[in-house]
Amino acid sequence: MNRIMKLCISSLMSILCVCCFWGCKKGDDPEFVRQRVKRRTDIDIPENTEIIYCFYESHFQSYTQYACFKFEETPLELLENNSFTEGRNQEFETDFNDSFDHWLIDSVPDEYRAIFDESYSCVKKGTTFLMFHPNTLILTVYITGL
Repeated sequence: MNRIMKLCISSLMSILCVCCFWGCKKGDDPEFVRQRVKRRTDIDIPENTEIIYCFYESHFQSYTQYACFKFEETPLELLENNSFTEGRNQEFETDFNDSFDHWLIDSVPDEYRAIFDESYSCVKKGTTFLMFHPNTLILTVYITGL
């Protein structure tokens, strides 16, 4: 009986670890990403935008989400209604780079990383960073923490 109990406990712990380390695949689902952004920032990402890159990593009770949305034209209403500031923002850049974990650098391809040398508009809401590049029409959303 003792051996069966240990086997059951070991199996349950293995399942729990798999769920904690890899999280739920919902993190890559476009609708789930939009809902998470809405829940964290109260910003609606239009449904007609395409998610061109999405990375999701979960560790125990926290997660990191990094997603890039491609627009067909500049979303003036989204930018104006959500307090995006245009131009370089040193505080935003420092906070973004400080929280951009070393392991995440290896996970996000160069073409989807935030570019601070080019024109951009940005807003930070809690631990969520949003950055729009007018040259590429890409909105980068970086969610850290719980």
